[in-house]
Amino acid sequence: PDRDLQRGRPEVVRVSATGQRMVAGDQHLCRPVRGYVRRVTVAPETPQFRADRSQVEQVLLNLILNAADAMREGGILRLNAAAEFLDDVPCVMLTIRDNGHGMSEHQVEHLFAPFLTHKQKGTGIGLAMVLKIVENHQGKVQVESKVGRGTTFRVYFPAESQPLSLIPPAKP
Repeated sequence: PDRDLQRGRPEVVRVSATGQRMVAGDQHLCRPVRGYVRRVTVAPETPQFRADRSQVEQVLLNLILNAADAMREGGILRLNAAAEFLDDVPCVMLTIRDNGHGMSEHQVEHLFAPFLTHKQKGTGIGLAMVLKIVENHQGKVQVESKVGRGTTFRVYFPAESQPLSLIPPAKP
């Protein structure tokens, strides 16, 4: 981990199963953004993970605001949390999905480049910061997008513990 994470306050982050909160009991991340419909789903077996809560909030806030910007005509913002394996490691997978205008393959390839923006008033640092924060927590970010259909971000954080209900994938 780099110095920024070491200076932060890593703690166990619980993903609430109430549907009213997404991360660590903070409701402001789940309020409807500019009138768009939002759906929050938290799988009951979702484990907790160790992270700097304020940095995780920043990741989610950046992704939620970008999703809202992509849905200028309205749409549905979906926030999901679940247990998932990534490279045989048990993780918490946070998914932020919109049905906005989507991005081209070229845009997705350069998405995390600092100071590159396609927004009229953007700075180009939001997604670069998202990637850096997630990587500092030994996590990963995956992106899928289709022009005219929307974008899905999957953010993976290593789980603090593995729920008994999860069975690791079989090795071929």
